[in-house]
Amino acid sequence: MSVPRVDSIPSNLAQAQAAYTRALALEQADHPDSIDYYYAAISGTWLALNSSTAALQPADPLAWTVYHDSLARLILHGQRHGRLDPRSGLTIHTASGPFSIPARYFGFSWKPEDFHQLLVVGEYRTERPRRVHRRPGLGAPLVVVRYQSGDGGFLRELHPFAATAVLRPAVPAVRATDFTSASVLGDTGPSLDFYDSLTNHRVPLAGRQLDLAADITAPFALAASQADQMKLGDLLLTGSSTHPAQLFFVEPYRAGKIPVVFVHGLLSEPSTWADAVNDLRAVPQVTERFQFWEFRYPTADSLLDAAAALREQLQLAVATIDPWGADPALRRMMLVGHSMGGLVSKLQVTSSGSAIWSRVANRPLEAIVADEAVKARLRRDTYFDPSPFVRRVVFVGTPHGGTSLASNCIGGLASWCIAPSPETTRVHQMLIQSNPNTFSADVMDGFPSSVDLLRPTSPFLAALQQMPVNPQVRMHSIIGRGYLTLGAGDSDGVVPASSARHPGVQTETWVEAWHTEVHRHPKSLQAMLFILGLHYADY
Repeated sequence: MSVPRVDSIPSNLAQAQAAYTRALALEQADHPDSIDYYYAAISGTWLALNSSTAALQPADPLAWTVYHDSLARLILHGQRHGRLDPRSGLTIHTASGPFSIPARYFGFSWKPEDFHQLLVVGEYRTERPRRVHRRPGLGAPLVVVRYQSGDGGFLRELHPFAATAVLRPAVPAVRATDFTSASVLGDTGPSLDFYDSLTNHRVPLAGRQLDLAADITAPFALAASQADQMKLGDLLLTGSSTHPAQLFFVEPYRAGKIPVVFVHGLLSEPSTWADAVNDLRAVPQVTERFQFWEFRYPTADSLLDAAAALREQLQLAVATIDPWGADPALRRMMLVGHSMGGLVSKLQVTSSGSAIWSRVANRPLEAIVADEAVKARLRRDTYFDPSPFVRRVVFVGTPHGGTSLASNCIGGLASWCIAPSPETTRVHQMLIQSNPNTFSADVMDGFPSSVDLLRPTSPFLAALQQMPVNPQVRMHSIIGRGYLTLGAGDSDGVVPASSARHPGVQTETWVEAWHTEVHRHPKSLQAMLFILGLHYADY
């Protein structure tokens, strides 16, 4: 079988197309030589691409098509046959022997060792996110998948992110007559270039800047499809060791960018924010100024426990990535909480005093008979100060005054489905037995679940409403309306509008949407974009 010689690059598009056709046939036979023929086709068309006057209007559309299809197939089959490792580069076999094409990386906060697998983005449909942000141009849009077993820090064990690949082949000097209006090219070394398509919009080519192709939505669509496979038990199970509370970064930490932390609501998880994160990151000014984090927690656990976990995770994140306190952006965080996530967020900016504990027991916590570990856990949940890192909170469909659905049959069913862990049951029984006539009726039968705490009559919800908010924090509300709730009037179908309102907010946005849609409604996303502008201007 003949193999294309790299020092004999196709001198016209007909020869390049012939190499491409040969590569397709070899691919169908699953033969690794297809990779070399795709490279030959890329090499031949590259000269024509260099003669283009604009990325979207190439001098020869055929060259444009052959280059990009060859590149996409080379990436797929190069990995399949072990000839392409995105962490190092590409190996091409020629009649003169194999040679290596190094990988280069531009604009990433990701490291080269994070490039474990490349998925070529094709045509796809996605319900979440609803809007696809892609742009045409030079290069093959990719989803890069990073795998990390064990402790991945603040990144997921399986973490997809967007990139665009441009393969620059080795090309010798050519005459301007070889292609119409071709530029004279000197000898250049080959490279497989990966660009962060979120921060790079143009790519240099023969002294010009061409549009870089991109699809920044595909990684979110992949992550959302994986999240859809979660079971109800994963959302309800209290004290889950497989899904503990965890703060995740959408991309590795970048110094100088203000963190925006998204907090999901009851019976939900972080992918519910896919629309918001996808749309906001598509705005260049937002990408330049902000970085996005997401907080996941078992929503069946106590609201107080979830808030304490977020408080600890924020503290841990800052201590880990900025131990010397050199980045002021980390002390300007903004939280965006949907539904119960808004209450979790509010508990990051309030002072508890004795407001919670006084509703739990009739004597001081230190006088409780329990081991120190249990006392520490009670202290963690019931006594706290505002987080020093948070300066703004956005409440989206948040039941500050509770919701009647937590009291009716729906709330009762959800509360019945939430089974406390054996350890939680053991600790509760020990506290009640060791401290007779001490605890209030609200905790005698068990620690209240998140559903219990959302009831309008909950004394803990009343305590939260009375807690003072850090005066340095700015607040905003996005409220759903357009549905009637029995006995509560206008609502988003779950949270009454009267319950979602909060005194002292800077802005209040009303959205005609159902509760599960408020946080992804276009009007809500426009409000978030406006609030981000306010937040950046304030600092």
